[in-house]
Amino acid sequence: MTKDQPEFEKQPLITPNFLWRVTSAIGALLIATLIIYIGGNYWSKSISHGGHTVDQSKHNITIGKGTLSVTANSIRFSEQRRDGVTSRLNLYFNWPDFTGYTKENAGDFNDAGEDPNVIFVDVAKSNGQMDMSSRFNPIYRNFIDSAPLEGPGELVYYRMSDSSNFKGELIYTERLVKERPFVIKCLADTTNNKTPSATECQRDINIIGNLSVTYRYSQHLLPHWEAIESKLIKFLQLTLKVH
Repeated sequence: MTKDQPEFEKQPLITPNFLWRVTSAIGALLIATLIIYIGGNYWSKSISHGGHTVDQSKHNITIGKGTLSVTANSIRFSEQRRDGVTSRLNLYFNWPDFTGYTKENAGDFNDAGEDPNVIFVDVAKSNGQMDMSSRFNPIYRNFIDSAPLEGPGELVYYRMSDSSNFKGELIYTERLVKERPFVIKCLADTTNNKTPSATECQRDINIIGNLSVTYRYSQHLLPHWEAIESKLIKFLQLTLKVH
């Protein structure tokens, strides 16, 4: 090197600017990891809950002349989990505990099998029509297409005429003749031309406060029809206030 050539200034290998860029990159990576972790937890919980909630705080919901005080975890749809006035409320309960969604019974509500242990209950303002027990003699009897067949839990059932609006349905009723018998309508499984069997059953009842309650459950719970209705009526008596 000659005297006329300037000596290059020695630069440090690691500069403050370099350290800042590395630190910033690591920080951004940590933040991204944290976001992914939190987001993953949130979505995994959302998926496992399937729209359910374990929240047991109560909501006062008015339908017609009645107000129901029900826990959030027994309300089926999230948009209905609020106080106020509505035309319909969709509830659900596990069997046999007859409680809403909890961590302990989550398997009942998330079960995608053929025999769920869940009872779905819809409460709405009555349109003035007769309920199912009142419809048996004046309506359903006119479309019966079989002798009474032996059913579960002291019930008998009838096939309904294929030429009626009840085609593909079975009507179950108490064996004991009453003015207002227990009556429930079930979808029939007629695959392979076998004797029809129920797959899902539905019943409606009118209650005080000008309300109609429709509830349904899988056919494997049909032997418990009496206990199910007893628990449902007790629930309504405890939670419903008529204005």
